[in-house]
Amino acid sequence: MKKIIILLFCCSLFACKEVAKLDNVDSKIWKNDRMACKNERKQMVQSILRQKEKLKKLGQNAIIKLLGKPDYQELQGRNQRTYIYFYEKGEPCEKPNNVTHYANLATSKILKIRFNATDMVNEITIQ
Repeated sequence: MKKIIILLFCCSLFACKEVAKLDNVDSKIWKNDRMACKNERKQMVQSILRQKEKLKKLGQNAIIKLLGKPDYQELQGRNQRTYIYFYEKGEPCEKPNNVTHYANLATSKILKIRFNATDMVNEITIQ
C-alpha cells in the first residue's frame, strides 16, 4: 500500500509540469488568432525567435499548449514533422476552405517549428 501511494505521488508530481512561458508572447492571443486572420501574431513572432532556445527543450504537446494547434503540418521521413503557424494575414484568411493555398507556403509569412524523431524541437525559423 505504501508503494502505491508513493507511486501515485510521483505520477502526480510529473503530471503538474508547468507550461513554458515566453516573454512578450501572449499565448491566449496567439491561439485565438488562427491563421493570423486578426493579424495579432505579427508583433509576437520576433519575441518567439529571440527565445527559441527555450522552445528547443519542448516537445509537440508543450508547443501546442503554448501556441495552440498548428495552422498546417508537414510530415517528413523518419518520424519528423514541422508545425507551421501563419503570423501575417494572407490568402488562407480570404479563402479558408481552399487547401491549395497551403501548398504555396513559400509566399506566406510563417513560423516553422521542426521536430526531430524524438519529439523535440530542433529548428525554429520564419519566412
